[in-house]
Amino acid sequence: MQVNQWWMEEEPQTVETPRNVLRWYPGAGKLQLSRPDRDGSVGKTVTLDVGIVRKSGQGANARAILQAVMDALEA
Repeated sequence: MQVNQWWMEEEPQTVETPRNVLRWYPGAGKLQLSRPDRDGSVGKTVTLDVGIVRKSGQGANARAILQAVMDALEA
């Protein structure tokens, strides 16, 4: 079984802060949020698979949550 290594095939759009790293892989449709370890290496990471959310029928709900996050970023 061949594993799709999308994180190695695409350069993400990245936002880094001292406590968070946000990576968007538009080609793969994956959004990652990581918390760096104390030594600066990538620590705990969660990945949102946008396609799976859409196929689940929860796209509108996810969009509402992400819109609330975007609104909070502008405040």
